[in-house]
Amino acid sequence: MEYLWVLGAYILGSISTLFCFRSAISENAIENTISYFIDKGFIASKTLEDGEVELIKLKDYINGIHLEENKRRGNY
Repeated sequence: MEYLWVLGAYILGSISTLFCFRSAISENAIENTISYFIDKGFIASKTLEDGEVELIKLKDYINGIHLEENKRRGNY
């Protein structure tokens, strides 16, 4: 019977933790997924001067607009 109390407290604590940190967990999962796709080359991106990563639209990538912008910035 003691084990049921421990099990119940563990489950309640796990659910409470998940409820409190659900936004951070989902944000982290999204960030990791996008980073993975960028690293593997599935998503075109460029890094701005301030270190931020900007996603490139497919039509711009196909037309080579990102290449011209990178050459102007010296990032080619």
